[in-house]
Amino acid sequence: YVAALGGGANVVSNAADPNAGAIEIVPALDIYNLQITSDNPLSNPYLNKALNVPSFMSAAGGPYYSDTLRSPAEAGDLLSEIYDANGDDLGLEDGDVISLTGMVGRDSANSADDGLSIAYVSGAGGTTMENLMLLIRDTLKLPANDGTVANNPSVSMNLGASDDGIPDGALVVRGAKGLDFELSNLTLRATNSNNQNPAPTLFNANTSFTQKQKAQDVGVFDTSIAVYDDTGNEHILTMTYVHTGTPGIWDWSVGLNGNESITAGQTGQIIFGQDGSVAAFTFDDDASQLVIDPNNGSSIMRLNLDVGGPGNFQGITQFSSPTTVSAIGQDGYPSGNLTDVSIDEYGVVEGSFSNGVSKRLAQIMLVDFTNPGGLMRVSDSVYTTSPNSGDPVFGVPGSQSASVIKPGALEMSNVDLASEFTSMITTQRGYQANARVITVSDSLLEELVALKR
Repeated sequence: YVAALGGGANVVSNAADPNAGAIEIVPALDIYNLQITSDNPLSNPYLNKALNVPSFMSAAGGPYYSDTLRSPAEAGDLLSEIYDANGDDLGLEDGDVISLTGMVGRDSANSADDGLSIAYVSGAGGTTMENLMLLIRDTLKLPANDGTVANNPSVSMNLGASDDGIPDGALVVRGAKGLDFELSNLTLRATNSNNQNPAPTLFNANTSFTQKQKAQDVGVFDTSIAVYDDTGNEHILTMTYVHTGTPGIWDWSVGLNGNESITAGQTGQIIFGQDGSVAAFTFDDDASQLVIDPNNGSSIMRLNLDVGGPGNFQGITQFSSPTTVSAIGQDGYPSGNLTDVSIDEYGVVEGSFSNGVSKRLAQIMLVDFTNPGGLMRVSDSVYTTSPNSGDPVFGVPGSQSASVIKPGALEMSNVDLASEFTSMITTQRGYQANARVITVSDSLLEELVALKR
C-alpha cells in the first residue's frame, strides 16, 4: 500500500501505470514526504529507492509519478537508465571513458591499445548496453557465438531464471573453447572525465567479473607427414586430435589434401592412462589399419598407425604440460635413382639411391673345396675342379663359409712365380743384347768420324 502524510490527513492511492511500471498519484491534499512501505520490512529500502517520488506534491498539481520499478537490463537499454540492485545511479557522466583489459589465454587484451574504448554519452541516442557488449567482444576478439552445441552468444545479457547462479541482468562473457582462449583478469572500468562528482564509482563497483566455469583443454591439434604409394607418389596425410572435454580422452581423424579416398580407419578415439601412456587407440569403424585408395592407378595403401600403447612412452603421451603433437617418421619413400654401390665383408651388395634410401641388391657367395690344392689351373687366375679338389660348397661369407671378403683390397698374386720370373729374365737378357748391339754400332761411327779427320 501507499501511505501519504499531508495536512494531517491520510491519503491512500493504488493507481498504477502497468506499462511504465510507475505509481500514479493524484493528491487530494498537499502531500509531504511520501513514504512507500511494505508489510515485509526487508523490502522497504528497495521500495524507497525503486519507487522514489517528489518530497512535496501539491493538491493543485498532479498527477505525480514515482520512479519506475526496475527490470533486468537488456542490450538496447541506455546506460543512463541503468541502476544497481539498490536503485542507485551508476555515476556516469558525458565524456567518461569506458575501457576493458584482460587476458585471453597467454595474450593480453586492452581496449585502449586497440582504440576500442568508448566515451560515454547520456540521454536518448547515447551509450547503450549493446555498445558495452561490442566493446567487450571486439577487445577480446571473440566470435559472435561461442562455438558450443548450444551456440550461445559470446557476450549477452542474462534474462530469466537460470540454473547456473547467474543473476538477471548480468553481463555474460563466454570465451572460445580451449585453454588457449581462457578468459581471465577481466576488468571493465570507467574513468572520471573531469575529476568531479559524480564519479563512476558505482559503475566500476558493479562491473567486476566472476568466473562461473573454468576453461577446459578442448583444443584442436594436428600434424602432417608425407606418405608414399607403391609407385613412389607422395601423399600428405594430416592427423587431427580434438579434446572431448573429458580428461584423457581425445577424438582423432585423418585427412588428405589430394584426390585420395580413405576407405577405412579414418576416425577414432585415443584414451590415455593414469601414467600418461596410451591406454587404448580405437577406430570408429572397427578397422585395424588406415586404408587409402590413391586414385592414381597405384595399389591400395594400408598404413599402420604406431601411436604407442600401455606403458610405452615412445609414442603419444599426455602429461601436465602444453600440448604439442608431431609425426616422428614413416617407412615409405619416393622413387629414386641408383647413385652408388658398395660391398661389405659378408658379400652384401648394397645400392644407395638419390632419395636417401639404401637397399640390398645382391649377395656374393663364396665356394669352398675340401682340397683347394687339387684344383686344376685353366689359365691365369682361372681354376676348375678336379677329382682331387672335391665338390664345390657354396656359402655366405662369414657364416656358411669361414672366409670373408675384404672390399677395396688388392689380393696377392696367384700366378706361377717360377714361370713368370723366367719370362722376366728372358726379357732382361734380350734387352741387354740389344743394348750391346747399339754400343758396338756407336763405336764404329766414332771411328769413321776420326778417320775422316
